[in-house]
Amino acid sequence: TEKSEPEIPGIQLYPNPSSDRISIQLTSAMPVENLQIEIYTLPGYLALKQQVLDRNSFEVDVSMLAPGIYQL
Repeated sequence: TEKSEPEIPGIQLYPNPSSDRISIQLTSAMPVENLQIEIYTLPGYLALKQQVLDRNSFEVDVSMLAPGIYQL
């Protein structure tokens, strides 16, 4: 059997893993006004926060994050 990554309905995130930038695309009719992206470490500490205004596709610079596993 082939393993696939869990998918959040309406959001595509790539590439995964990444060391410099991730692209996020909203694929459903989700409201995009004043969208805030937050990336957390596994223990739950906020590692990065970015405000997104009225866009369905955007990039997030993750180059300053240490290698590891993060939650969006």
